[in-house]
This record gives sequence, C-alpha cells and structure tokens, in this order.
Amino acid sequence: MPTKKKAKDDEKRAMGIPRAVPWRVAQRYVRKVTMLKNGKSRVSRHPISLQFELQRRGVLYGAPTADEAASRGQIVAAGRLAVAGAVAAGGKAARSQGMYEEAIAKMEAFVKYALPKKDPERLRLESIERAIFGAWDRDHPGQDATAYVKGSEESPQLNYVVDKPFNKDSLLGWAHCMLAPGTAKFQSGDTTGPYAEKTWVGRQCLYPSLERVLFAQRKLDYNLTGESALNDQNVRDFAASIHTEYNPEQAVAFDIETGLRKLRPAIKEDTLEDDPNNERPNPFRTGLQRDLVWTLMLTSCATVARASLFTEFAPLISQIEFPETTDAGGHHEYYILTLTHWKHNDGKKKQRLQIHRKRLNPEFCPVLAMEL
Repeated sequence: MPTKKKAKDDEKRAMGIPRAVPWRVAQRYVRKVTMLKNGKSRVSRHPISLQFELQRRGVLYGAPTADEAASRGQIVAAGRLAVAGAVAAGGKAARSQGMYEEAIAKMEAFVKYALPKKDPERLRLESIERAIFGAWDRDHPGQDATAYVKGSEESPQLNYVVDKPFNKDSLLGWAHCMLAPGTAKFQSGDTTGPYAEKTWVGRQCLYPSLERVLFAQRKLDYNLTGESALNDQNVRDFAASIHTEYNPEQAVAFDIETGLRKLRPAIKEDTLEDDPNNERPNPFRTGLQRDLVWTLMLTSCATVARASLFTEFAPLISQIEFPETTDAGGHHEYYILTLTHWKHNDGKKKQRLQIHRKRLNPEFCPVLAMEL
C-alpha cells in the first residue's frame, strides 16, 4: 500500500503541480570550493538560509557582538565563537540541521518572491541579507559569495543584532499557499521587482511540511531574538487543525502482547502487502534473515531501545556473552549484551545489559531466540 506522501505526490503530479517550488529562483546561493584527493578543486553551488547564515557568522541572542567580545579579550571572543558555532551546527540535532535549513531557505525565498516590498518580513530579511552580503554584492555583482568558512577573511563574523522575530502573518501567508489545493491560484504582491505579477497554484502539501518549518523557525527566533511570535495561540490552533485533517486518527500505541503475535507471522510472509495489486516482496528472503529480525525485535523490546540501536548502531556478535552454565534443557538463564555505540555516544561509553529468560511464554523469549 503506498504511503500517504506518495499518494499525495501522485495526485499532485496528475494535477500538473510542479515538483519544484516556483520561488526557488529567489533563493540565495553560495559557492563552495572542495579540495579533492588528486590536488584539484571542485566548485559547487548551495542554497542557504539567511537566518542560518547569521548563526554561522556568530549572531546569537544574549551573546556579545563580535566587536564587544573582542574588546573584552581573547578568552571572551573565543568563548563566543565556540557557542555560536555549536548553535549553528544544530547542537544535539546536528544531523537534522540540513533538512531544517533547506525548509527555511525555501520559505525565505517565498517571502522575497511573493510578498510586497513593504511586507515587514521581507524588509527584515533584506536587512539581514545586506548585513551578510552587501559588501560582496557591491564588489561582485551577479556572483555567488563564498560559503562561510570559520576564520576566513572572506566570511567574517558579523556585528549585527536581530531586533524582531519572524513575522507571524508572513509565515501564515506562506503556509496558506503551501497547503492550498492545486486549484487555488496566487499572484505575487510585488509590482515592480523581478518577480512582479508572477503566478502559481497551491502546493497541496501535507502537515509535516508546516510542522518542520514551525519547529525550525521557532528555534531560530529564540536563537536570534530571544522570542517568537509563532507561539501565538492562533498559530497553534491553525497548526492543530491542519494536523487533525492530516491524521484524524492517532496511531495505536504498540502493545507487546498483541503486536509481537502479529509481527512474527508477518516477518515470515513472502510479501509485505495484503493488497494483491500492490504486493512487494519481503526483503528478508531467507530463514536466517527472518530469524535475525525476530531476535533483534525481541531484544529491542527487552531493552526498551531506540530503533537506531539495532539499525544504525547494530551490535556485533562479539558483543554478546552467554554464561558458562545452562539448565537441564541446555538453555541459558540470561545473556549479556555490551553496547559500545548509540545515539549521542561515539564509543566513549559502554553499557552492559543482562537480558533474562521469559518463562511464561518461551515463544517470545529473547534468550532462546538469541541462542539460535
């Protein structure tokens, strides 16, 4: 059965809604130079978010500006750069930072493409863009600036203060265009610029598109200004209504008692779908693969682990220890699983988990499954 997103994509394609957003032409790009192993260099273009670029260049709410930090000495200046760098990298959510920047960059491009010149958010973003790239655009018109490199003279830290968070009404205008059906038609509010009177149709997107931007922009607002207008109750009510339309029925919580009884026969099926017109072969082709998946499933339930612990950070056979003694049936009472890597731990810490027999229902015993 196709996913909700794939079904929506197929529907949009049939309606003639273009895959790429029309306002991508208004995105800001930078030029990145990568040195290759053969000594040559590769130049590539990358779209960026102006607000994310501010963070990369050291603008942070509550922190001293570059000049203030420098005037207070080398230690304060270095501390400021360290904190700004950690925030710009995404902190604990560094792996998701690229996805969030891509979403925010497209919304910023929408503001420049679709909203009038006097729109408060457009004026705010244009001020940020001048602060970052004004000198470059003056000296190199029509050329992409060099991507930010820490400590580079071509991309210095900025003495800039953001005094207002993202405008709530501008974001809701973007959200309306993104969520509107493909039959809805829109026209740019700009009357004289390069995007004057441009037209487009509703993007017919799903709730996750809105949720991703709201989360990322709220975080940006707090990082840059210490407040966010997107916590307004009207915005929350609007988001909640879209979420209800997208997913009117909440997912049923996983229940081990019923869930495992359904999963075991499902793992052994040759196809993954009940619909004969949309059958997909089971990727676990052999009995050994299916036994492995079942064992990992039981172990994950016994350890109450994140999914990534047995996928991205899957332990090795060498990390499993059985005691020397067995019972009368030749089975062990427990085994020890030594974990060396998991989310936010790159191997500096270790955990030893002792997983015991399940005697009430041996069919679902992780120890017996592991012995196989």
